[in-house]
Amino acid sequence: MLSAVKSWCRYSSRQQTALALLLWIQFCTEVYHQFCFERQVFAFTSGQTDRMPLSTGGFQSPLDLNQADSLDLESLPGIGPVLARRILRYRKAKGCFKYPEELLQVYGISEAWYAAHKAHLKAGPCQRQRIKKRYVKKSGYSETKASVMLRPDYKINLNETDSLELVKYHILPPWLVRMVLRERAYNGCFTGWNQLERIGPLTLQQLDTLKQYAELGQCRQKMSPRRLPKQEKERILINLNLSDSAAFKQIPGISSGLIRKIIGFRSRMRFFITLDQVLEMKYPPALDEWAEILPYLAPVRLEELPDSLFLHINSADEAVLGRHPYIGYSLASRIINYRNQHGKFVSLKSMGKIYGVKPGTWEKLSPYLRFE
Repeated sequence: MLSAVKSWCRYSSRQQTALALLLWIQFCTEVYHQFCFERQVFAFTSGQTDRMPLSTGGFQSPLDLNQADSLDLESLPGIGPVLARRILRYRKAKGCFKYPEELLQVYGISEAWYAAHKAHLKAGPCQRQRIKKRYVKKSGYSETKASVMLRPDYKINLNETDSLELVKYHILPPWLVRMVLRERAYNGCFTGWNQLERIGPLTLQQLDTLKQYAELGQCRQKMSPRRLPKQEKERILINLNLSDSAAFKQIPGISSGLIRKIIGFRSRMRFFITLDQVLEMKYPPALDEWAEILPYLAPVRLEELPDSLFLHINSADEAVLGRHPYIGYSLASRIINYRNQHGKFVSLKSMGKIYGVKPGTWEKLSPYLRFE
């Protein structure tokens, strides 16, 4: 004890404060653990051993979801107080669980968890109250008339009913009824149950309930204008070499920036020999975008082009020749020098004597050249 006091005195005031704080935290932790242990011992000694988790061998018979309380639900593996409250709140809102599969409608219950524990779950006797009094009073229908409407031999026509009838008899929630009627208005009428399966929030249990109390009767409604077959307009073909920007704007989906780039590249190129030459631009359109534009372009016909668009190699100056993408100013200068020294060009073969020309250049240039 004396040695401990001496060691304590050697510490500074800051170190003594930190050490005292650590000792206090350790003391509080031990008291808390002791309290929890005594609470567990009291729970097991007070007759609650039948609420042991399934993993420890409790609940020899399946757990009834319609009779279980919060402690029973928390005894299930993976179910805490929050999930237990959600399950009880769902059971209170629905009246009871008609099927054990309805547990999947509770937020937080996964399919993997249900598949692992469905053998220990069951749904006891259930009699849901399908008619709520507030709906009966608001709509003016009596309970006797409602019970007659829901007899087994009567079914509601989904193609002619309104939202009031579906909501009043509590067949579907009001928000889901609105989605069903919106789908019916979009299609004109229901011709098969597969159209209802496309409604995302509609579960299989709700669809089975709907089939039990409703049917797809005769369709008398008109289809929504959005679903009517569209008449295909006569497609206008655009001449790539002679059209202006106003004509290009008739192509659906083409941007103004792409129109400016095509016309600018065409002015330098003089004209296009093939439609795919547009892809030789510096920033060409994407392949999927170009595939949508191609059906609106007419085939290229060189005989329709005026003579002024061709390159007259024996009279054109260096500026005109150098502006062409296939020639450039370096080759244009050599063409002018060779023409000044050796005279006019007679054919494409006579231009082959110019040095430093990349292979394939004259073949690409041949449709653009005139030797008059």
